[in-house]
Amino acid sequence: MNPKGFRHNPSSVTVLANRFAVVGQHVFHLNLMAIPVCLPESTKKDVNVDITELPSTTPNDVVNHEPAASVTAGTNVSAAISEPFQQVVEPQPVPPPGLPLGVQRNWVWFYWQMVFRMVFYPWMGYRVSGSEQFNNSEGGLILSNHQSMLDPLLLPLAFGRPVTYLARSTLFEKRFLGAFLRKVYVVPIDRDAARAGSLREMQRRLEQGFLVGIFPEGTRSVDGEMGPLKPGFLALMRRGKVPVYPAGIAGAHLALPRGKLMLRPRRVRVVFGKPILPEEIAAYSKQQDAELIELVRQRIAACAQAAEAWRRGGPAPEGPL
Repeated sequence: MNPKGFRHNPSSVTVLANRFAVVGQHVFHLNLMAIPVCLPESTKKDVNVDITELPSTTPNDVVNHEPAASVTAGTNVSAAISEPFQQVVEPQPVPPPGLPLGVQRNWVWFYWQMVFRMVFYPWMGYRVSGSEQFNNSEGGLILSNHQSMLDPLLLPLAFGRPVTYLARSTLFEKRFLGAFLRKVYVVPIDRDAARAGSLREMQRRLEQGFLVGIFPEGTRSVDGEMGPLKPGFLALMRRGKVPVYPAGIAGAHLALPRGKLMLRPRRVRVVFGKPILPEEIAAYSKQQDAELIELVRQRIAACAQAAEAWRRGGPAPEGPL
């Protein structure tokens, strides 16, 4: 029995079929494999819906969409509809979230990111290049030059997602500071003890989809020039099995010089280079550590030089270096 007021005729069925097809195509983006059609036998004998060629339509046209179906007699509608939809209805995998588990509810991190953006962008003219190449659903290791205490704050601004760092364990002994550092995903490390535990924790963060930042120089630069790299980062670089992104910071040593606490209005630029992929890293044996360190040094230096040229008024880099 039809609902009151509904006129059951082939034309109505055709219009409904077309409108549902348009909605499915433009709103839900479904990949359909088969759409079962359940119609009374009397209807199947009278209706043939050909929807293999729908016109190009936008979601705004759904309401006024004119059907692209033809109605002929004597054909089974199930076969007519199932065949053109052989490629439709396969559920698509749900992509992993852009932020690691727990970050979306961390109001402390989000609050301070908002504060830093309000300060760094207008006050220091903060600009970044190359951040678009990062995959928000996977972890990555960032290796950067180290100019200032600002550096750990500058890198996360490029992504809107956390970057995990190592910090000396004595900072965590202070109750409120330690709690804050943990909330912003800093990992304690005891420089006098074995670092295996900290290394395992950083590797676990990479597996969870975090970005991990390391400054291979091991200390801040006095004049902004890049110093030699220490080999401690190689262990995580080899074990992480994630892309390694070189990064160059310019101007941070002028905005907050070493030994100073007052922020100065100076231009700051950050440039990210093309990633060093896990298979490239695996090509270097343990005996080739020196060559791998030199490769990383050259890639970081290229990013730092491009950032400095940009800071001095040159053009922004065109694509990742």
